[in-house]
Amino acid sequence: MVSLTVSLNNFFKAYYEEKADVIEYYLAPDADRNRFMGLYGRYEFIEIISVKAYREEGSHEIIAAINLKLQDTVNECILLQEMNVSVVNNDGRYYISDINTKTGNL
Repeated sequence: MVSLTVSLNNFFKAYYEEKADVIEYYLAPDADRNRFMGLYGRYEFIEIISVKAYREEGSHEIIAAINLKLQDTVNECILLQEMNVSVVNNDGRYYISDINTKTGNL
């Protein structure tokens, strides 16, 4: 079984650096594909700084509050980004079902 953190690392590497067809591999069947277009290498994913995962009792969905470190590939600036990602576990593999970069007032 792959850990949640490993799955998230792989997803963010694809999301920031690859095309949509690579991102598709990490998405849950019911995920809205329009929300996961990808950034095609505009940013380089460096690392996940922190993950706080929450799951309501009886729910299959995990909400992960994530802090990331990225690098802008044009001007090489280091950026920090916060987001929430909804994740589901299916047969020992984690799939991304939603992403929300608006973390205020949640």
